[in-house]
Amino acid sequence: MTQKPNSSQMFSGETITLTCEVRGGESTEWTYEWRRSGSVIHSTPSKDWTFNVSESSSGKYTCQCRSRDDWYSSTEWSESIILSVSGAASSPYNPLFPVLLIVGSVSGIIIIILLALLWRSRHPNDRCCIRLFRSGSSNQSSSTNQEMNQMETNVYISLQHATSSVYETIQTRRATGGERPHHSEENTDYANVKPQNYRVIGVLHQQMIQSLFLRFCVLNTLLSCGKTQDAVLTIQPNWSTFYSGESVTFICDMNEGAETDWYYSIIWNRRPFVRYTSHKSSTLRLQTSRSGEYKCCGSRISSHQTKCSDTISITVSADKPTAKLTAGPSTIPVGGSVTMSCTVEPSAGWRYRWIRMTSDTSGDEDRINNEENSEITVRQGGIYSCYGVRGNPDFITYSSSEVTVEITCEFVNENYDLITITFSNKVAVTQNLNSSQMFSGETITLTCEVQGGESTEWTYEWRRSGSVIHSTPSKDWTFIVSESSSGKYTCHCRSRDDWYSSTEWSESIILSVSDKPRAKLTAGPSTIPVGGSVTMSCTVEPSAGWRYRWFRRTSDTSGVEVRTNNEENREITVRQGGIYSCYGVRGNPEIYTHSSSEVTVKITFSNKVVVTQKPNRSQMFSGETITLTCEVQGGESTEWTYEWRRSGSVIHSTPSKDWTFNVSESSSGKYTCQCRSRDDWYSSTEWSESIILSVSADKPRATLTAGPTVIPLGGHVILSCSVQTSAVWKYRWFRRTSDTSEVQIGINKKESREITVRQGGIYRCEGVTGNPDFYTHSSSEVTVEITFCNKVAVTQKPNSSQMFSGETITLTCEVQGGESTEWTYEWRRSGSVIHSTPSKDWTFTVSESSSGKYTCQCRSRDDWYSSTEWSESIILSVSGAASSPYNPLFPVLLIVSGIIIIILLALLWRCRHPNDRCCIRLFRSGSSNQSSSTNHEMNQMETNVYISLQHATSSVYETIQTHRATGGERPHHSEENTDYANVKPQN
Repeated sequence: MTQKPNSSQMFSGETITLTCEVRGGESTEWTYEWRRSGSVIHSTPSKDWTFNVSESSSGKYTCQCRSRDDWYSSTEWSESIILSVSGAASSPYNPLFPVLLIVGSVSGIIIIILLALLWRSRHPNDRCCIRLFRSGSSNQSSSTNQEMNQMETNVYISLQHATSSVYETIQTRRATGGERPHHSEENTDYANVKPQNYRVIGVLHQQMIQSLFLRFCVLNTLLSCGKTQDAVLTIQPNWSTFYSGESVTFICDMNEGAETDWYYSIIWNRRPFVRYTSHKSSTLRLQTSRSGEYKCCGSRISSHQTKCSDTISITVSADKPTAKLTAGPSTIPVGGSVTMSCTVEPSAGWRYRWIRMTSDTSGDEDRINNEENSEITVRQGGIYSCYGVRGNPDFITYSSSEVTVEITCEFVNENYDLITITFSNKVAVTQNLNSSQMFSGETITLTCEVQGGESTEWTYEWRRSGSVIHSTPSKDWTFIVSESSSGKYTCHCRSRDDWYSSTEWSESIILSVSDKPRAKLTAGPSTIPVGGSVTMSCTVEPSAGWRYRWFRRTSDTSGVEVRTNNEENREITVRQGGIYSCYGVRGNPEIYTHSSSEVTVKITFSNKVVVTQKPNRSQMFSGETITLTCEVQGGESTEWTYEWRRSGSVIHSTPSKDWTFNVSESSSGKYTCQCRSRDDWYSSTEWSESIILSVSADKPRATLTAGPTVIPLGGHVILSCSVQTSAVWKYRWFRRTSDTSEVQIGINKKESREITVRQGGIYRCEGVTGNPDFYTHSSSEVTVEITFCNKVAVTQKPNSSQMFSGETITLTCEVQGGESTEWTYEWRRSGSVIHSTPSKDWTFTVSESSSGKYTCQCRSRDDWYSSTEWSESIILSVSGAASSPYNPLFPVLLIVSGIIIIILLALLWRCRHPNDRCCIRLFRSGSSNQSSSTNHEMNQMETNVYISLQHATSSVYETIQTHRATGGERPHHSEENTDYANVKPQN
């Protein structure tokens, strides 16, 4: 998409033309759709769209093209162009403009008067500051030169910008000595001054006058409409991001004149924000809604000159920022320090204030200093927070949020960060009994020592399983254990002088206290081959010195001790599955542990199990019979019970490896089998891999798909048929048309999944499988319309796009490369088929309704479903019959002609004789050689002439009758009879 004019910024009332073009689609007839900001707003058959813009026209414009022949075929949307429409641009209104106009006019009049006075100053008695002398005139008297040297010239030039008035006064005072005498030469020179013969000397040099005049012109141009250097807008502070409530100062520098020479305006998002202030600096408190583009404009008080700066972007955030406190490594040796930093991102210009409190200070602030303080170093622990300050007046951020650095005290709140200084000195914990396993009632002593901190006075804190449980000023802690005493014990030491300075926690020691231990039974891998064994172990941890006893039972039998020997018996080997348990014995007298939890050992033989089916199809149909077979490879000599599972649930058990049943829809699912030993129900194989059985109540339906149908003449289209099942199918094909019945095609014994056709038509297919044959439902009928890609060309005779009603035209449609094919030619005008003919030529008489775009398409006579594409269109424009322009003299001529005819008829009427004989005779020019016999015959003829003129409803009859002379009639003249007999138009 392109635009004209090519400018993203338009003003209301301007005209724009958007053009949408499809690259590579020039030959296609399109309908063009236009979308603005996501909504379709216009549709046109032309690629160009011209309209007058308004402020509501702003937005992103894209276009899309739809084929006129197929509304469901379209291009993608084009890339967008952005159009911004503003109201008509205008400079800020200057309220002093009428005054400036009047003062400027007066100034011009004064300048003209001054120039006239200068011209008048040529006379020696006038007080002029400029005199002209002929260059190179050596005859000037020395007294004249001397007097000129004695002249004193005062030049006063005043230019006042504020009131747009320019005053220029040039005054020359004669020297106080005697006036120089008058010289006639000077008068001559004044009278005959010419630029090439004279030079300027005296008070002001010619170049000075030219310079003053040039400066005045330039200054006048600048004051009126010129532009010297753009204005510059700066902001203080110079930040791009502000927060609601902060203040910013806009400074508009016009780069010329004084500050008081201008009126200043601040423009925000193309709208006036601050209007016509006399100060170039404006301080504003920002709100969230004031984000956007700012620029300033200045209007010169003394003229219409307006200058604007470039835009600057300011973002105003609604939320007050929150400071972020980050603490450096707080694990330090005794006497070290911790570094902390405070930041406010992403803005700049902040100073930071730090606050430290303890559990006893109740949040009193501890201000460090008034510098930036983005980083501080502390040697005391405590609860620290920070916040940022910037601007004037101060703008304060939210206090920093919580950053956990080894928070160990319960009094920390969400707005403060507890900084705990942790000394890096290592702490070690020891116990007097070298056993982590204790029994309830025993006494233990734990000792906590700081390596390298012997000279410091410590308070010792003890933690069990993450919770502080004891604090003591002594490094030793002695207590009696109970079952609740079990856990991980660690200690750390706090300086008695600074509660927030402490060591790290020591490594933990694990103490387990129980009333009576319990044995733990663990079984080894239970997946073994047939004849293999499983290993089991019994332990009492973490104590030692135990011997073990074993027991086995089943779901049907009570427990029986498994006798082995009198040794430790920590591990045993078994070849039977079952429910096993054990317990430990030690000491003298013997102490028994609690029995271990029972463990069911199910031995799984690793022999592979295979399932087969007959018939070997995953797709079955309701009522068919299937046989599933389960076999254990390498387990043929073992007697098995066979279990069958469908989709995770056991549904059948049989002593035979074969299972035959009739399928139904509910039989669908994944089938697996497992084999159990008949002698040991706890010993079995793994489940076999599954086979998937799908049972349908209805027969499947074939699916027919067609390949590309746009082919050259003589080409073919590929049709394919498929059935979405696992069976092996053969396919049958059928074809019909709208006028003929169905005929089977492609009959052979092959699969025939794909066939090639050279004819269009209505096709279907069906699948066949099994023995006897099993037929699928027929596929849906697919209409194949073959489109030949041969180009079609349309010509016309006469070859003129402009015709007149009543003319005859012949359109010819030809298929390139298709001359040998018999076609039926279809003609379309402006998208509608209007004519069909077996001949490529179509001759018709045009009328005004014949105007439009004509295209043609050719269909094969042998196959109505095969045709070419539509040709490119030709445009025919038909107008009414051409007529000459109306002549306004036509009624006058008609009236004059009527009057002449009436006069002639009156004269004819008057020419009659009393006996109603006609006086009109015809004479042949130069016919003197006619015979007398002919003249005699003509005299005897009686001639009747009837001339009839009928016009509208009036009839005019004229009868001319000639009778033969009788008696006293006038004598006969032979020359008259001659003319009557031989009258001819050419004579």
